[in-house]
Amino acid sequence: MKKLGITLLCLLIIGFSRAQDFENKGNYMSVGIGTDLFVSHADDGFAIGPFLINYERGITDMIGIGRFGAGLSAEYSVYTGEYNDKVADGSRLILMGRGTYHFEFNVPKMDVYAGAGLGGHFSDTDYYGRSFELKHRVFAGIRYYFKSNLGVYGEVGIGSSMANGGFVLAF
Repeated sequence: MKKLGITLLCLLIIGFSRAQDFENKGNYMSVGIGTDLFVSHADDGFAIGPFLINYERGITDMIGIGRFGAGLSAEYSVYTGEYNDKVADGSRLILMGRGTYHFEFNVPKMDVYAGAGLGGHFSDTDYYGRSFELKHRVFAGIRYYFKSNLGVYGEVGIGSSMANGGFVLAF
């Protein structure tokens, strides 16, 4: 009887499940805010942002247990902090290319992914002046859709932002 109940439950879940919410040739735009790593290096300071805008496009059908996506990311922060007894007010813009792998767990309205990014980090501060550095980011995230084209997302990672979240629009 227990095996029959489990089998019926699995068939019910499979019957009501729809395809993954990340698809080949699908377009996804996300807007969010994150935590800024710059403040953690300052003796006394604060930051606003980073504010993030990401664009992503599905570029493959199923490969293994998921699909690949590629896109672009822009992040902007404004900050102030004290470094070696000098105040450094400034801003930072990060432009990055991103590659992602979206796992197919067959859970309705949910998209779980991991990826990496590489790009430029443009800074302008009172203390250090203008600078450019190559930056990378490794991240994992989840999206949950309230409607077929609108949802929320959250990401954690190593790089410019330890954690960020916001809204995602599929079109």
